[in-house]
Amino acid sequence: MSSQLQGANALTMAINSGALAGGSTASQFTNAAAINYAINGRFFNRGIIASQALVIEPNTGIVPTAPNTLQSIPAGRACAFAVILDSAGAFTVAQGDIVEAGSLCPVPQAPAGKAIVGAIKVNNASGSAFVPGTTAFNVGGGVTTTYINLAQHPGASV
Repeated sequence: MSSQLQGANALTMAINSGALAGGSTASQFTNAAAINYAINGRFFNRGIIASQALVIEPNTGIVPTAPNTLQSIPAGRACAFAVILDSAGAFTVAQGDIVEAGSLCPVPQAPAGKAIVGAIKVNNASGSAFVPGTTAFNVGGGVTTTYINLAQHPGASV
């Protein structure tokens, strides 16, 4: 009797924490530990990288008229970015819906054939917009960034 999982049912997950944190460039992130992960049952490894820019996951975006564009987080608002890896070890992020500051933030799904390995939650209680990829994650003054290591999509907001 075979118990093989196929297609969408095959294992896709991070096997260990990548120790996500702020990158050596303040508007970027790092994985301070190598990440072992599986996509559709196959193992992959992403080595440590000092600084990774926020590259949007193709064909995503929260504004239908501006696909493939990360949106600024206005003052008094928050959102989460899903950190995604593909089988080549390339990082991308998908931006979740922008909500009230201090609220739980929805985490977007990863496309088929890719694995979510974490989330970056930005809470902007400052007096100006947070511009993804430009504004420093550690800017302070009301901007709080939380790095969340995940084995897979959390199934809920963070």
